[in-house]
Amino acid sequence: MATIKESLIVKTTAARAYRVWRDRPQDFMTGVESVETGEGRQLRWSLETEDGQRLQWTTEQTMDEAPHRLAWSGQGGDLQQSGQVTFHQLNDDQVEVSLMTTTVAGDGSDEPLQALGDLRARWQSDLSRFKALLEGRLEPD
Repeated sequence: MATIKESLIVKTTAARAYRVWRDRPQDFMTGVESVETGEGRQLRWSLETEDGQRLQWTTEQTMDEAPHRLAWSGQGGDLQQSGQVTFHQLNDDQVEVSLMTTTVAGDGSDEPLQALGDLRARWQSDLSRFKALLEGRLEPD
């Protein structure tokens, strides 16, 4: 099991940060190939690891408080991932983005987590890419 808590300051608005996180995760999350809408509030994720392994899992959106908070819980697949991200407007052009997430392997083995590598480093990199994307220093793929 890996629990990650990270935060950073981004030069943007809470509304824009919220929209990009909700609508374009594949533009900044390492290896995410697709996020598809399922039944109700379900999202089906597909990710390719650096060694070419494909991981798939489903989350259910448990909270959507635009533009302040998104929360989700794991529903099955290779990973069980639950968490939330919040967007706190600090002033006219800065928002604090705070992430808390817990990830465990869906089958109880460590294999899917090992395929992801260092999850803290992965999320730190993803958050840096998120910041760069919002601040115009990264072009989406």
